[in-house]
Amino acid sequence: MAFAAAIAAGTDWQTAAAGIAEQLAGKTDGHQMGFIYATDVLAETLDPVLDMLKQETGIMDWTGTTGYGVCGGGESHFDIPALSVMTCDFAASDYQLFSPSGERAALEAGGWEESFAPPLVVAHGDPGSENLLQAMTCTAATTGGFLIGGLTASRGRSRQIAGRMISGGLSGLMLSPEIEAVSGLSQGCTPIGPLHTITESVEHILMTLDDRPALEVMKEDMGELLSRDLHQIGGLIHVALPISGSDTGDYVVRTLVALDPERSLVAIGDQVEDGDRMMFVRRDPEGAEEDMQRMLADIARRLESRQPRGALYYSCIARGPGLFADPHFEAKAIREQFGDIPLTGFFGNGEISNNRLYSYTGVLTLLM
Repeated sequence: MAFAAAIAAGTDWQTAAAGIAEQLAGKTDGHQMGFIYATDVLAETLDPVLDMLKQETGIMDWTGTTGYGVCGGGESHFDIPALSVMTCDFAASDYQLFSPSGERAALEAGGWEESFAPPLVVAHGDPGSENLLQAMTCTAATTGGFLIGGLTASRGRSRQIAGRMISGGLSGLMLSPEIEAVSGLSQGCTPIGPLHTITESVEHILMTLDDRPALEVMKEDMGELLSRDLHQIGGLIHVALPISGSDTGDYVVRTLVALDPERSLVAIGDQVEDGDRMMFVRRDPEGAEEDMQRMLADIARRLESRQPRGALYYSCIARGPGLFADPHFEAKAIREQFGDIPLTGFFGNGEISNNRLYSYTGVLTLLM
């Protein structure tokens, strides 16, 4: 199995696509499909980009989307015309593109998924779709697969690619059991206090934690300095909801939506129920770097000396230059750990791992 990757930036879609075509020249013989990620600056010109790549490579099956940034080859590009691409010589029987059917996001796999349960599903979602979470659940149940991927990030139209240009719902690629993969997740937030039990809530509003006013508990966990001025914690303090049954202490991070000091209420970006567990976390560049290195070391250990042939990396728009001093940190760290393997990925509006939707994380998957 062979992969080829390229990343290029330019002044417009033509120069970026030409850079990709030049890097891939002579490396895609026998390749059947490709991943393509573009910065959202190119969202309106994805059609000619896709047409050019099909013509230059002869590859007809592509999947991908847009993000605020793209990564590959030890580098990342943000807010300029840029493309990141990886092509593969998968056998035709080893993969199947799927796309949404209206807002129901039903699989259009033509019965292919019934022949076996693919262990890996690479999914791209439209964050504006009301039924996105339902589509993820349905896809996981239908395929029996392990979902990875990310949500489109775009300041304009939300666009995805699954053989053709589409919008809305969930789309991507299903892989057969013949394609072995090893995946890991890195958090971008660090706990600042203990686990709490939600003792009174209404939908997304926390009223009491451990039978105490929710905002009072949050201030206690944050400490006196941050508690003096709650206006300064926007984008810094978040809520983490532990994943039930996880043996690794995994959690999903949700943003603070509003605070009510008079009634000591905390509103968050997710629905909760009484009895749920939660904790407060802080966006932490140093902790995020450490957790990135932990994830990479853990994946390397699980490889057991095997050499990966390609890699997919999905990160959050709040990471990259918004979190790390070096905007290339994540791509560089992957290359330092695993060498100059073909890699593609993007910085999206949410990350998918193990059939769940995350934020502030980085999801790396190595293909063997």
